[in-house]
Amino acid sequence: MGSFQFMKNNILIFVLALFFLACPKENEPIFPDGSEHYKILSMTDVRGMARDISVADSIVCVAAGEGGLQIFDISNPEAPRWIGENLEGDFAEIEQVEYSASSNVVYEIIEESGGNDWGRAVLFSDTLRNDTLHTSLEDDFSLNFQNIEMKIWDQPVHSELSDTEFLLFTLRSSGAFRIYRHEKSGADSWNRTGETFDFQSDGIFTGFAMDGNICAVSRSQMGFILFDFSTFDIVNLVGATKICEFDNLQGEAEQIAIRDNLVAVALDEYDGGEDGIALVDITNPELPQLRKIYFVKGRVNRMVFDDEKLFIAAGTGGLVVLDVSDPAVPLYFDGLDFDYVAAVQIYDAKIWIADRIRGLIILKER
Repeated sequence: MGSFQFMKNNILIFVLALFFLACPKENEPIFPDGSEHYKILSMTDVRGMARDISVADSIVCVAAGEGGLQIFDISNPEAPRWIGENLEGDFAEIEQVEYSASSNVVYEIIEESGGNDWGRAVLFSDTLRNDTLHTSLEDDFSLNFQNIEMKIWDQPVHSELSDTEFLLFTLRSSGAFRIYRHEKSGADSWNRTGETFDFQSDGIFTGFAMDGNICAVSRSQMGFILFDFSTFDIVNLVGATKICEFDNLQGEAEQIAIRDNLVAVALDEYDGGEDGIALVDITNPELPQLRKIYFVKGRVNRMVFDDEKLFIAAGTGGLVVLDVSDPAVPLYFDGLDFDYVAAVQIYDAKIWIADRIRGLIILKER
């Protein structure tokens, strides 16, 4: 009888141990099917390893490294449909992608095996079929891809560009912030018609983000800079104003996001430990105030605000979602444990993820 009772106790302990081991720990990403706030609409394999993503209208473009540029029709987000690709050969990989629906153009950053990077525009026809993709605007940037960011600005708040022109913002590893102007010169071609605003910095520019006319640029070990583009002349490419420089941060500033009066800056191995995310109040943009530093597991590859939530592509740390309604007290809101979340974007009330192993992932709130 005693041995039977002993066996029962051991079984009970074993079951309880399994239960507690299976439960996710607080503030750790959980398996996607168990997310309290988000459900998966679809997971789509991508040729290569998804590294970046850009969504607009019914099109999503995925930078898939050695798999080139992969293009999907997401009219039905529960069943994305592959419609085209643009490959770069055996010795080049697509690292970043930026898609403009109004300009009908994709700009991609390509890493070559020799270590140089260059940008190229890929033009779409109205049908967006594989055999109608072609390229122009080959631009030899000769940059270190780890220190380059880009963004197409095709609809400035203060003065909309037409559908025959766009501005391309780039960061150079040498510490330069440069803007290029492009105009359509024919049915299937674009010409660069200007480049300026070559702002130099003592630090290395590592990331930038825009919210309306305010642009935030992160600088390696020197925090970030805020620029005001409300009076920027989009024809002559002059008139941007530097508002402030904020360098009261430890660690190397990398990715950056901005929303209203709040800036989030990813700090690589903050204070010699895990990556940190600095939340900086810019209610008074000339005098930013550090509110809190939140630590995350994994490497912060991308960040994006959506109202009072901050979505973080944290590599092996999965997708992390913070509630930043009070920047002084950021709260863990949710997490999804994917393989390697390389990029995240919010569009059309959905969360779009590039995961290096699982490909294109689309989420929606429950």
